Amino acid sequence: MSISPLVDCHLHTAAFSCDAKATLGGFVARAHEMELDLLTTTEHVDFDPRDYGYGHYDQARHVAQREWVRGRSFGRLKVLIGVEIDYQVRYEADVRGFLGGAAYDFVIGSVHYAQGESIFSPAFFDLPERASYEAYLGQALQAVRSGLFDVLGHLDIVKRYGVEHYGPFQPERYAEQIDALLRACVETGTGIEVNTSGYRGPPEEPFPSLAVLSRYRELGGELLTVGSDAHVVEDLGRDVPLALELAQCAGFEAIAAFVDRQPMWLPIDSDL
Repeated sequence: MSISPLVDCHLHTAAFSCDAKATLGGFVARAHEMELDLLTTTEHVDFDPRDYGYGHYDQARHVAQREWVRGRSFGRLKVLIGVEIDYQVRYEADVRGFLGGAAYDFVIGSVHYAQGESIFSPAFFDLPERASYEAYLGQALQAVRSGLFDVLGHLDIVKRYGVEHYGPFQPERYAEQIDALLRACVETGTGIEVNTSGYRGPPEEPFPSLAVLSRYRELGGELLTVGSDAHVVEDLGRDVPLALELAQCAGFEAIAAFVDRQPMWLPIDSDL
């Protein structure tokens, strides 16, 4: 069985993301080998001084890279440049100013902190399960309501380490909060992504799961992107076909990639 389009709209390079080892050139070369149709780099932008990525991102140099990319041909491969911004309510004004100062193809808004604590820190999971998950979902809801982002990144990523502390994530236990979040996405025109990095470790499923993705579709959600969240070249495009199958199972007939922050629709084609 084949399924297309082969795209990856969530990638990080060492030039701008402190936790990455890949290069843009490495991604491009690997994309040609894989016959990928499109890739978008989405570099980390952090506003919290406590974050180990704080100060690493160079906006002027990144904007220059985008202009260089726009002036080149990569054959059948389309290469786009974007950012993944860590959203915290207290830095919303900073994010607005940042986005007003440069043009990107794609802007992901992601929640990596809740209640002032990193959701990747063991200390965050000292909270009772409901407190930690509701704190994350509440911050994600505010990110969507800000209207700043094209998509909400890796919805329910809090389960990555949460499963080790609380057991399998059960979205039905948070149906009210998840519905509020998904309704806000529909109302504000903010998409979500299927982030395949969850297949590469706990919880061994994407962010979000099929249940959440299906609910988004039921509520009228249409805007969906797919990304591996690769930080090394070897993970480029990893499990994207699985994500496309998941999208089809949830009722989606197309996914999107963003160019100049406008969605470009890509029909899902398979023999499912």
